[in-house]
Order: sequence, then structure tokens, then C-alpha cells
Amino acid sequence: MKTLILFALTIAATAQAQPSAPCLQLKQVKVDHRVLYQGGTTDIKLKFEARKSESQNCRVLLESPAFARQLPVLDIQDAPGVSAKVGTVGAFRFDQPTPAALKARGISATVALTASPDAIPGEHKLAGTVRYKVTNSQGDVSDEVLSFDLPIKVEPRFGANAPGFSRRHPVWDKVLLPFEIVALIALLPLVMIAGVAGWDGC
Repeated sequence: MKTLILFALTIAATAQAQPSAPCLQLKQVKVDHRVLYQGGTTDIKLKFEARKSESQNCRVLLESPAFARQLPVLDIQDAPGVSAKVGTVGAFRFDQPTPAALKARGISATVALTASPDAIPGEHKLAGTVRYKVTNSQGDVSDEVLSFDLPIKVEPRFGANAPGFSRRHPVWDKVLLPFEIVALIALLPLVMIAGVAGWDGC
């Protein structure tokens, strides 16, 4: 009987000692132009959201006299041939603000990526961390650090997969298309006359 009680207490102590999952989890990674080319740059947008569980009703603290808006802090390490620069870090889905603190259910961030001309094509992973303060339904405040991997694909700059004008500038490509059609129609008679006259440009 004593052995059974001791075993049950050991299991309970082990379960209590296990750290709970971080409040935030990385939910979305959006890459501009879907890919990063050698010698090129692109922006990515990240979204972190609070986990949805009855046992973990947590919120991220964004404003408190204790740390004066110093958190959250996002850090992403460079990989061989790929460098990252963190831009803006914001929040979304706010709870009703109180005089003491502003709470949010998610964090958003933008990161600028640059690939060197000799970056190795293929899949890369950049290690990242986000540090923040979190509060639960009881009002307890604690520090948390979420570690994550950021998957990035590097494509060759030249060759069959090289980005053409339409892929690098999709908006301008759509704007210039009507002018290209008009220019083609206007030049067509001249091309026909040159063909009839036997002019080959030499």
C-alpha cells in the first residue's frame, strides 16, 4: 500500500514539474513572391497566436509599468548565405484594455530576408526566438520564450528558374500590358511594309 501511494505521488510530482507549453505558437508564415532568390531580398510576415485550450487561457502583455513596453522581442539568427533583419513587431486581437496593462491574443512581425549571390539553393531553416510576458486568467505574470524554425527556400538567380520581370514586378507587368498591345498594333503595318519591300534590317 505504501509503495502504491509513493508511486502515485511520484507520478503527480513529475506531471507537475513538467513545463507547460508556451502561450504563443507560430501559426502563419507568409513570404512575398513565395521564394527568395540568390542575390535578392524578400519580406516575410509572421503571426503568433495564443493557444486555444481551457487549461491555458493566456494573454500576452504589451503594456505594463514593470517593463515599459520593452517586450515582445523577436530575434532571428542568420543562416549561411541568408541574413534576416527584424522590422516591426505588433499585436492583434486585443482584450478590453485596463489601466494596468494591455493584453493581446497574438503577435505579428515583419522580417526582411537577404540572400547572398552565392547562397546555396534549396531549403533553409532560420532559428528564431520571441520573448514576451504572459498573464493567465488568475492575473499571474511570467516570462516566456518561444523557439521556432523559419523555413525558407532559396532559388537560383539565373537559369530556368530565374525571376522574369513579371514575377519580380507583377503590378507593373499588369499596368504595362495594355501599352505593349497598343505598341504592337501600331508597329504591325510597318513590319508588313518592310516585309513586302524586302527590307531585312541590313
